[in-house]
Amino acid sequence: MFPHESTYVIAGGLGGLGRCITRWMVRRGAQHFLLLSHPGTEEPEARAFVQSMRSEGIQVEVPCCDIGDAENLRSVLEACILHMPPIRRCIQADMVLRNSILENMKHGEFNAALDAKVKGSCNLRSLLPLGLKFIIMLSLVAVIYGSGGQANYTAGNTYQDALAAYRVSLGQRLLRLT
Repeated sequence: MFPHESTYVIAGGLGGLGRCITRWMVRRGAQHFLLLSHPGTEEPEARAFVQSMRSEGIQVEVPCCDIGDAENLRSVLEACILHMPPIRRCIQADMVLRNSILENMKHGEFNAALDAKVKGSCNLRSLLPLGLKFIIMLSLVAVIYGSGGQANYTAGNTYQDALAAYRVSLGQRLLRLT
């Protein structure tokens, strides 16, 4: 299902969902991953996961990367090109949660959650190579129903859904999962 000669980029790849997706893809043939994560392998679960994947012969690169920072993402992708197979697929699973009711939320808390989805999705789309086989953007059912205390995260996911619909209307291979 997933060719060996491709690199798979997973933004948010060291979070719980990112690790599950990576394992699922490995069972279906994927062997080269660029797992983008702002904290990198600071968490014990992330370190253990990377060690486990590498012990199975899977190439896993885990640069500390804030996908909301275009220059940071650009430098990470340029370094990847030098020693990994071509990037062919991307999953945008990055999330930053700063839960609070809107009236108590600070500007920085609002932007932290928003940037991962808005700036991050735009940066991935503009900096990844042309001709990707797919980009999958993971969204949130709260886009439809709303979620108390997560106005920032819901706004970011709403933007991401609109961006995905627009890109699909241009004929690009993009899927959003809510």
